Amino acid sequence: MNRLALREGWSTFILTSLVVFVAVWSIRQADWADGLQILNRVMIYGLVAGLIVAKQRRIPGWIAHLAALVGGAGVVLFQMTEYLDDRLGSRADKLSWLADRGGRWIDQIAGGQQTDDLYLFVLFISITTLMLAYSSVWFVFRARWVWPALIFPGLLLFINLGYSHRVPTGLVVFYLFFALLLLVRFRMLERETRW
Repeated sequence: MNRLALREGWSTFILTSLVVFVAVWSIRQADWADGLQILNRVMIYGLVAGLIVAKQRRIPGWIAHLAALVGGAGVVLFQMTEYLDDRLGSRADKLSWLADRGGRWIDQIAGGQQTDDLYLFVLFISITTLMLAYSSVWFVFRARWVWPALIFPGLLLFINLGYSHRVPTGLVVFYLFFALLLLVRFRMLERETRW
């Protein structure tokens, strides 16, 4: 049971997760595209992986980050293949189809054309969600720097509020509530560490 204890307390992890969740929920509420339901699973992986990498001390940091991000890429690609239509074929066929779209998108951008792609948008938002969740937990539990874990989700929430009328403004209340609790909890941890 002692192995599951966190020196910072599970409440710190839960509050960090809730701050990130509010930001991700704002993306889902904005309804930018179909398929954003995969963000919750990507976010959960990012939160758990961030905690594991932050708390482990045996593996060099760069190897732990690399392993977590490779695992995250696997989770994102798996979720994308779940989201894509089965008429495209197997998972390998779906990934090949997605890679072809990515190649065409890069070619169009390089050619100076304006382009958009729903599927690549979902992929990029999934990667952003993964990085947000992972880095927020890592900043709190390893770097001991709470501000990035508060600022980046807050920016994401306010960007969604500014560009979509579907995002309820009540999410700001939840964000501020959880962010203040996390900040207070973090300051208490800093004082306990100094004592």
